Amino acid sequence: MCRIFLAMSLGFYAYKRGILNQEVNEKLSALIVRILCPCIILNSISSVPREHPELVWKLFACGTAMYLSLPLLARLFAWILRVPSNLKGTCMCMLVFSNCSFMGYPVVEALYGSGAIFYMTIFNMPFNFIFYSLAFRYIRKDAGLGTIGMKADKAGKSLPPSIRASINPGTISSLLALFFYFMQISLPELFRSSIEFVGNITTPLSMILVGSSLAASSFAEIKTEKTAWMLLPVRLLLVPAVVWLAVHQVTADSTLTAIATLSAGMPVGSLVAIASVPYPRQNKLASIGVAVSAICSLATIPLLVTVFHLK
Repeated sequence: MCRIFLAMSLGFYAYKRGILNQEVNEKLSALIVRILCPCIILNSISSVPREHPELVWKLFACGTAMYLSLPLLARLFAWILRVPSNLKGTCMCMLVFSNCSFMGYPVVEALYGSGAIFYMTIFNMPFNFIFYSLAFRYIRKDAGLGTIGMKADKAGKSLPPSIRASINPGTISSLLALFFYFMQISLPELFRSSIEFVGNITTPLSMILVGSSLAASSFAEIKTEKTAWMLLPVRLLLVPAVVWLAVHQVTADSTLTAIATLSAGMPVGSLVAIASVPYPRQNKLASIGVAVSAICSLATIPLLVTVFHLK
């Protein structure tokens, strides 16, 4: 987590010194979303052992159920919190999509050992498909409802639900990864090592980009971004509590319960901030949400582990 905060600080510094700007941020965002993240998705499947397929199906089914249910829960919370209409979709993304990979994997490894990363990977497989299917649509719809002074572009128009809107490098790579795993297909070593080499820059680059996006907001804006602060207890405490209760009712497997709860209790996913880079108002909210939730998670993650006996 210290490395993550350092990377964010470097991005913040680079923006303030003029090394990065809004145009560069948009280009880096496209690089990460369209190329680097699909590389990570495809490479993650290569390190998964092929044992205990029944447990894999169980983990995958529970993960799918969680990610299909969270958008409905997020919509309810957005209504209760009276989120402005031009930020509602972005807020839903911040509640649904956590930083379950960049920050979740190190936490789970520290608690349960390196073998637990395998289970975390399987459980969160639906994350990629749901994110690329919903997040961009929600954020673009918000941008289309933006206030006066917001940067307008063709992508900012509200998009109707359609299969075409969900077809992108992220969903394609997610479906390929699932196909390769369940069909027991191994990637050629040269190809696997190449995408691993490229994908390894995703985490530091994405956190640098989040820090750079955050630098575009003043400290006063961070303090007055009421929507982000309202979402913090929901994102870090209430959502994982609901997930723990739901999973606890259907299984006695402590590992599965712990992985589901910790996945839901991670801070706001950095991909939400990256996906919103082309839209200033939505990106400001998402970047502030990523930063402050990451800082607050230093206290809330140990709290979740203690209260729900996850260790």
